[in-house]
Amino acid sequence: MLRPTVEGIALKAWSRAAQLPQSSIADGKVEVPSLCGRHFIRYPIALLEEAMRGRFYTFALACECHAYLIQTTGDSVRFKAAGDWEEISVMYEDLPGEEFLFRDQIGPFVCKKLPSA
Repeated sequence: MLRPTVEGIALKAWSRAAQLPQSSIADGKVEVPSLCGRHFIRYPIALLEEAMRGRFYTFALACECHAYLIQTTGDSVRFKAAGDWEEISVMYEDLPGEEFLFRDQIGPFVCKKLPSA
């Protein structure tokens, strides 16, 4: 349990990121509702397959409202940050990990493989 040391500050779950509807598969991509609630982001199904094998990645995507830094996990993706494209690009570039290029029927997709735990 985390507790703030400053009076008047409270910690709680980032509900917009924690309470999104379920993802789906559409046109060979995993389709995830974006945090704005009005759009979707899409990433290659190969990243889902990699996550199921215990290999995780981080990548940057954007909808019409925001850019997002996203990380795959064993059972989902996690929105790690939201902001404008320039901010998210800098965060992505600063992350450790080898960059990979996935190609599918839609085109190339760049992401970084997370270091193994």
